[in-house]
Amino acid sequence: MAVIRIPSSAGALLPFCSKHSEANEHHCFDTYAHLITTSAAMGFHKCGPSQPVSCRSFISQPFPIDLAIFRSQTLLPQLLAIAMSCFDDPDDAIDEGKLVKLVEDLANEGLRELEKILALVGDTEFPWKLAYWIANPPEPEHDRI
Repeated sequence: MAVIRIPSSAGALLPFCSKHSEANEHHCFDTYAHLITTSAAMGFHKCGPSQPVSCRSFISQPFPIDLAIFRSQTLLPQLLAIAMSCFDDPDDAIDEGKLVKLVEDLANEGLRELEKILALVGDTEFPWKLAYWIANPPEPEHDRI
């Protein structure tokens, strides 16, 4: 089964996952899979259907997340919808290798945006600012979402 690696840009955001060993009291992601899915969606909002810059740096802990975890947490449909919007051939979305690479790259872009929000508002305000961003996303720099 394919696995999704966690980009290094997630380092400062891991404590916002409730399953993290040193979870922040103001966590906003139930699992690492939720963090990756949210950041991939934010990356898609930023990049649109064009391929994002390839992510080359990943963390070793926590371990990569098996695609079955995304399926069991009902997060896979969101990832497939994003992938179908990015690939010229929507059938490429079901190619696990292509899907995993796209999600890693988009998540990296989204994690960078999340890091900016965290740096701007700090740990305590981060969940509220993220919620605000989700409810009121900035205008995309592309024409296809």
